[in-house]
Amino acid sequence: MGNQYGPVTRLVVPGRTILVLNSYDAMHELLEKRGSNYIERPRMAMLHDLVGMDFPTPFRGADKAWRQHRKLLRPALSLDTIKSQYSGLILTSAHRYLRSLKSEPDRFLLNPKRSIGRTVLELTYGAYHDGQGTDYIIKQDELLECTKAIGVGYLVDIFPLLKYVPAWFPGAKFQREASQWKEELYSLRALMREGVEKRMAADEGLSCYVANELQKLEDQKGVTDGEVEAIHDSGFSFYQAMNLFPKVQARAQREVDRVLGNQRPPNFSDQENMPYINALVLECYRWNPPATIRTLGIAS
Repeated sequence: MGNQYGPVTRLVVPGRTILVLNSYDAMHELLEKRGSNYIERPRMAMLHDLVGMDFPTPFRGADKAWRQHRKLLRPALSLDTIKSQYSGLILTSAHRYLRSLKSEPDRFLLNPKRSIGRTVLELTYGAYHDGQGTDYIIKQDELLECTKAIGVGYLVDIFPLLKYVPAWFPGAKFQREASQWKEELYSLRALMREGVEKRMAADEGLSCYVANELQKLEDQKGVTDGEVEAIHDSGFSFYQAMNLFPKVQARAQREVDRVLGNQRPPNFSDQENMPYINALVLECYRWNPPATIRTLGIAS
């Protein structure tokens, strides 16, 4: 699109006008230099009004609570915090996954989803299940599929007055879907919060983000929705890149052999000695971005 229409393209669709940025310079100029003009988010009838998914950070407007989200997340997701508070959990998960490659090599594209999903949930909530049969990883996957379906778009987003149509009315399937998804969303949200509070009261479970910030968070725990899928997809990008570019894989393996030999698995202290591996991971994010759901910004 950029080659044909230039670095900034204006699209007019029913209900809104969209600017598409097709070059780094255009993105840097508008989103970096003038980023404060575009931090607001458009309100979508299906997502916000009917499903009630207005509390996760990516989907809410630039209000006071959104700024509090950013204030909490900035230090919590810093490299220093990850290394100091969660490196043990991440390394345990990585070693567990490597062992699964040896025992279940035919599942090497399936196990990362569960392994990384478990790591993110344990880091965030201190557990990946409630101990009574509810698997948070499966539930998060189901909700992510709902979010992606909403992102495709509904007629109610173009004609918001349709949100007042009753669920029994012919053609109002979107109302029934929204009601079901809202119930699942808030049920899981409450279940995970209660789980953290119970483990804190019993002095059990892992150190995690929510437990560490619970007094400040209140309704802000939706900020991690979609992270499992994003990291999973970036992992797939890594596998895909290694298959497409075997010379890159060979060079990366030489660096691993040089730093670690065959003596032990890597840990965070090896990171500064493995610049090629670091660059390779960053390139996977750039080459094949993991986010399956993108949020629009609107001019304020």
